[in-house]
Amino acid sequence: MHILYILAHNSSPILQNAPRLIRGRNLSLAEFRDEEDGPWFPQRLEAETPHAFSLCAGRWREEPDLKRPLHFPDGNWLALQFDRQTDELLARSDPFLQFRWYFGQIGEAIILSNSLRCLARHQKNQLSLNWHSAPQVLRFGYLTGAHTPFEKIFSLRSGETLCVRNGDTSVERAALVPPARVPREVSTQDIRDVLATAVRDDIGDSESVVVPISGGMDSRIILRLALDVLPREAIHTVTFGHPTSLDFRIGRQVAQALGVRNTALPMDTRPLAEQVAENFTVGEGMYCVIPEYPVQSLREAVPESSLILSGYIGDVVFGSFEPDEELATSHSARKYLHETVGAVPESVVQRLFSDVSADVLQATSFHEGEPFLRQYEQFIYDSHQMNRTNFALFVNRRNVCYATPFVHAHVLQLAYSLSAQERRNESAFFAMVREHFPELWNLPLKSSFGYPPELRNTRRTMLIRSWRKLLSTIDETLGARFGKILYRHPRLNYAHPREWLAYPHRDFVIHSLERLSKLPPFETRTLRTLRDDVAAGKPLDSSVLKGLVTLAQWDDQYGAAQ
Repeated sequence: MHILYILAHNSSPILQNAPRLIRGRNLSLAEFRDEEDGPWFPQRLEAETPHAFSLCAGRWREEPDLKRPLHFPDGNWLALQFDRQTDELLARSDPFLQFRWYFGQIGEAIILSNSLRCLARHQKNQLSLNWHSAPQVLRFGYLTGAHTPFEKIFSLRSGETLCVRNGDTSVERAALVPPARVPREVSTQDIRDVLATAVRDDIGDSESVVVPISGGMDSRIILRLALDVLPREAIHTVTFGHPTSLDFRIGRQVAQALGVRNTALPMDTRPLAEQVAENFTVGEGMYCVIPEYPVQSLREAVPESSLILSGYIGDVVFGSFEPDEELATSHSARKYLHETVGAVPESVVQRLFSDVSADVLQATSFHEGEPFLRQYEQFIYDSHQMNRTNFALFVNRRNVCYATPFVHAHVLQLAYSLSAQERRNESAFFAMVREHFPELWNLPLKSSFGYPPELRNTRRTMLIRSWRKLLSTIDETLGARFGKILYRHPRLNYAHPREWLAYPHRDFVIHSLERLSKLPPFETRTLRTLRDDVAAGKPLDSSVLKGLVTLAQWDDQYGAAQ
């Protein structure tokens, strides 16, 4: 469902012909809905009285209380409240950005929607592209913070509330997620119990679930805990990616070991232009649109009105990204953050744009003046990982709802009460698996190169790892030079970057670069050089390619709005 609201003065002509009009004292709220397009909201709660109008759409574990302003429990939702006596409007995005609001002001009216494409269709003569944000897509792989592809249209970040009071518009921020660290003693039983509760709450009264299963530990834990709630026949697993990858092979093996149905979804091999156009529908230009996931296959495999239990970002929650303490106190910490999360070096971005400021290239959600670990956590949860979850995985939002047990508030509180040593490399989480789920611990693991975790450091494993590294080095040098895939590493799932430049896709990539070379913000000479290289079959950095094709789609999909 796509939702669009316009808040304007009662006499404003912009309110005319609205399918639904909710009148306040001096302002009215016009509502436009498209039930056939956009994400699927399995739960909706709406209340309209002479005093107020309230809406909550998404999925929650316990009933929200619409009488308390924007008080909502764990879940994935969009919320809106309009006080008809004071004309106050409050709108809040899901704390984990699995659903979000976009907002802006056109003339005297405030517009608010859960879809940029919906805004573009409805306000096509009022919107223009924001090319100042383009370098960020190239630099980071997505738009950070409040930026969107449109001028004067902004995104509510995780846990933010848009407030319109007495004619003034502001954005207020809820308590940061995850909460501040409060060290305490945590047992493996505590970790097991808190995750089991989260999975049980997410399943709720659903009679069946879908679990994407890969070669990692997080997805198999979610699957195993789901089996404590539902019978095996009520659980359907899907494994997707490249058939030779460890994720693909191990995921199928785990599903077989636990006795649940599994659908194998090999990598999508349709024309790149078709995949990109489809992925833009989901990401709406906020995230790189060259997909690494089998979009069409997943849509065909998962039934409508499905609940998907995702184990994604479990490693972030329990600490595989825990920075080293020595780095955390060093002067190079902030530089490390930018180098770690930046897909494309600043120098490359500057060569591709005729004018780009340092502020744009540094526009992440880092908070100045706070300790390094806090900056890192805020970046992971406010922007980086949540954007990836929202746009990289949700390829079937029209028919399914994604639930992520790892990001329940009580799971985060427990995970962040672990010591740094217990969090680093997920030590405490893995200890829980080893103690309480030995049948899972003894199965192959992607991070252990296809062997059970206990065999991670054996001589045989190390030799195989060294051999694969040698083959990868050969591929990165000779293969990149000739534009061929000489060796596909089994840890690489989904598409190999060189496949995007293969002959069947080359015309589309060249056309995208030609489109950009005609637009003012770009350095024409640099783009023409890239275009000639691609035409000659020379390699192009995969992150640069993904970013440039995404920007070309901005112009293709939104250019008419200018």
